[in-house]
Amino acid sequence: MIIFEHSYRGQVWKFQLAEWNGQQRLNLWPWYDPGDGGKLRPGKGGFVLPFDRLPELIEALQSLERGDG
Repeated sequence: MIIFEHSYRGQVWKFQLAEWNGQQRLNLWPWYDPGDGGKLRPGKGGFVLPFDRLPELIEALQSLERGDG
């Protein structure tokens, strides 16, 4: 399930909730236009965050918004 998308430097970064080996994960991956009229394809250089670390990420982002960090 796609949670968030952001276009940057010709790529679309997708934040997705996915399951792998029975575990939920958050994937942040760049997708690119292959230029042949086809669908976007996954690129290189993304990362995966275990779902159980989501509260830490939320806290870190909220801290930035509050100006704590």
